[in-house]
Amino acid sequence: MVACGGIALVFLNACTPASVQQNEKNSATLYLQLGERYFQLDKLAIAHENLMHALSLDAENAQVYQALALLNEKRRHFDEAHAHYENALQRQPNDMRIQNNYGRFLCQQGQWQQGITLLEQAVNDVRNDHAWQAMTNMGVCYRQQGDRRNAEHYFITALQLNAAYLPALVEMQKICDEKGDTAGAQAYLMRYQRQILIQFPHAQDANTFNSQ
Repeated sequence: MVACGGIALVFLNACTPASVQQNEKNSATLYLQLGERYFQLDKLAIAHENLMHALSLDAENAQVYQALALLNEKRRHFDEAHAHYENALQRQPNDMRIQNNYGRFLCQQGQWQQGITLLEQAVNDVRNDHAWQAMTNMGVCYRQQGDRRNAEHYFITALQLNAAYLPALVEMQKICDEKGDTAGAQAYLMRYQRQILIQFPHAQDANTFNSQ
C-alpha cells in the first residue's frame, strides 16, 4: 500500500497546474509549426485550423498571432491581419520579425509613418543580423510615397549588408529604370540573374524578376 501511495503521490505532483500549462504551451508550439508549414505549402484552410488550435492552447503566444496575421494578409483579410499584428506586437513589442512584418504591412496599407517607425526599430536593433530585410522594406515604403532618394539609400544600404539579397536587387533595378539609367538597370539585372542561378540552381528562368 505504501508503494502504491508513493506512486499516486508522484503522479499527482506531475499534474500540477504549472505542468499542465507547460504541456499546453508545448502543444501550441507544435500546432504553430504545423500551421506555418501548411502556410508555406499554400494550404491556407488547414494552416488556419492548426493556428487557431495553437491559439486555443496558448492565447499569449505572439508568434501564433503573427502567423495568423501573415495568413490573413495573404487571404486579403486586412482588418483581421491588422488585429493579429497588434496582438503580436503587444505581447512581444521588441520582436524584430514582428516589427519588420507589421511595419511592411502598415506601409502597404498606406500607414507609412507608423510602418517606418516599426521598421526603424527592427533595423536599429543590435541583435538583428538580418537588418537588410527591414532596410529593403523601408526602401519600398519610401518608394510607395514617391521618395525615391530615401528608397535608393535603403536599398543600397541593404545590399551593402547582403549583396545577394534578391528583393533589394529587384528594387534597385526598378529605381534605375525609373531614373532612365539603362546601364545601371542592366547591371542589377545581371546581378539578380547570377544570384538566381547560385541560390536556385534548378530555376528555369533567371530572366524573370520575383517581386516578393
